[in-house]
Amino acid sequence: MGLADPPPHLIAAGQTDPGQRRGLNEDAWRIADESDLGDMLEERGQLFAVADGMGGHTAGEVASELAIETLFAEYYGRDDAPMSPAMRLEQAVLKANARIYEQAGARASQAGMGTTIVAAVARGEWLTIANVGDSRAYLVRNGIVQQLTHDHSWVAEQVTAGLLTEQEAQNHMYRNVVTRCLGHNAQIEVDTLEQVLEPGDAVLLCSDGLSNQVPEDELARVIAQQAPPEAVAELIELANRYGGPDNITALLIVLQAEPSEAVTVVAGPRPEPQVVQVPPAKVATPAAPPEKPVPARRSVSPLLKWGVPLALVLFASCIVGIALTVWGPEVLQGWFITSTATPTVEVAPTATETPDATATAAATATATATAAPSPTWTATAPPTATPTPTVTPTSTATSTPTGTPTPTSTPLPTTTLQIAGP
Repeated sequence: MGLADPPPHLIAAGQTDPGQRRGLNEDAWRIADESDLGDMLEERGQLFAVADGMGGHTAGEVASELAIETLFAEYYGRDDAPMSPAMRLEQAVLKANARIYEQAGARASQAGMGTTIVAAVARGEWLTIANVGDSRAYLVRNGIVQQLTHDHSWVAEQVTAGLLTEQEAQNHMYRNVVTRCLGHNAQIEVDTLEQVLEPGDAVLLCSDGLSNQVPEDELARVIAQQAPPEAVAELIELANRYGGPDNITALLIVLQAEPSEAVTVVAGPRPEPQVVQVPPAKVATPAAPPEKPVPARRSVSPLLKWGVPLALVLFASCIVGIALTVWGPEVLQGWFITSTATPTVEVAPTATETPDATATAAATATATATAAPSPTWTATAPPTATPTPTVTPTSTATSTPTGTPTPTSTPLPTTTLQIAGP
């Protein structure tokens, strides 16, 4: 029977840098040491964490340090309840969120502060990871880099939805907008995952100041070629060489088959957790961050608010003054007269309608009176009767406006009637 393989050993190193454009470093990181572990290494494993604070001034720094401090205190707390590393790690992250949220609501100078976090617990070959925000965990195996965590950011959601490509997301103006972080809501969701490690595997925890600047192939190259202390130093140097617009933090864990003289190597200074004491003040509860980024509103200056309307009024007054000077008040008076004279034109046709109706009625009456006699015969006519049409009386009647029959049209019917009597 052969001897069992010796347990794997870890080498870890971490370092942080403010970058090239920021004077304040709001990142924080920590590796569990003997003061944290005590006799719990075998039961709970070794904890590693990186936090990226936000909020400006001292608030972002306070949030990240408070998250790290609470995370380690809760994870290694004297709670004997049986719990898996994943569940215990998740509960510790939730406690950190609650503490930041309460302090942000109690102190006006820290209102709105928050932080991302990515944490890992190593127990033998098992690695348990928890994350909130866009700080990442990478696995480097056989020279190939793989992102283990999922970013809680606006651009990541757009990539998942197929609205942005990975390349577009890296250069997008909203790439730093997170949709989930510690301290902005009383309740949050924590992502957890587990990964089985192999000897030679490396796990990188980092803030977005590193992942946004250094391509993944360069991450893999540096990690594969150098030991953790030298690797994290070179990674930060590369991020600064690419511009260093944000704080940069890298924490590297390497699983080795052979024991090492130093289980944990810390590269670079690690400041002790500090909480700035500010007199308490009552403030409103910070609102939840929007799912999609909202562009900041710009306040309108009083000059633009009132100056533009006044300028328009002055301009209109100048136009009226010029019109009065050039054309005189008669032009304006003519405009008003023309506009009021229009309604009187429509009244004229009404006055002329009555004579037309009267004339029509008269003409109708005349035509009826004249047409009443049937076609008659004259007394002096020859044996062949020739009918006399009544067209002439009708035309004569219509030509007279008063409708009075002419004397020439009525004698003929009267004479004819007398001759036809007995």
